[in-house]
Order: sequence, then C-alpha cells, then structure tokens
Amino acid sequence: MRKALKSFVALAAAGFALSVLPDAGFACGTRHFYNNSNMSWYLHFDKSTCSLPNGPNVSDCTVPPGSVAEIHYANPIGGGDRIGMNSQGFDVNIVSCHIDHPNQGNTGNVALNEPANGHVTTCGRGWACK
Repeated sequence: MRKALKSFVALAAAGFALSVLPDAGFACGTRHFYNNSNMSWYLHFDKSTCSLPNGPNVSDCTVPPGSVAEIHYANPIGGGDRIGMNSQGFDVNIVSCHIDHPNQGNTGNVALNEPANGHVTTCGRGWACK
C-alpha cells in the first residue's frame, strides 16, 4: 500500500510539473521579425509559427513593410527548425535560439539574431544591416 501511495504521489508531482511548463517555444519564448524595408517579406517555418498583430499563429506569414511579426519557436524537444525568408533558408537551433546561415555566406538585407538570438531585422527605415 505504501509503495502504491508513493508511486501515486510521484506521478501526481510529475503531472503538476508538466502542467505548469509553458507552451511550445518555452526555450526561446517569443521573438520578432522586424521589417524595416519597403517591401513585404514572406516567412515560412517547418515547425514553428509566426503571427501578425491580432492574427493567428500560422506557419506562413507575409510581413508588410514597416511591420513586426512575432515568431513562436517550436518546443525544443522536437529538434531544430528551418525558417524561409523570401528566397533564402536558414537553420534554427531552437535550444539556443540561434539562427544559422547554412553556408555562412551573406544574408542579404537581413540581420540574423539581431537585436538578440532568434530575432530577425531587415535593413531600411534608418536601420543599416551590419
């Protein structure tokens, strides 16, 4: 009887711990795509989602010029992710919230991990890519 009670208490504690963990994206939290350019940017995520103000979380977003979209990274237990921005693709390490350029080349008119890991900022409107 004692062993059964201990098992029950252990399962209840584990269940409570899982219930208080935040939803998907808890490792990175919410990040942003800052579109400072004069053109729309199309974003596609394999596992994660994006959203525009007052919009749903979806895997595909079109971010209008001068707008900001939220990036909601997937649960890190699922592994990495990939983000497509217009015609470029980048790898995302969801555990460290770091976006990597697969061939380490020029990223064009975007700054990855700017202003912090997991964020993306486009050039324009007074903001120059570094």
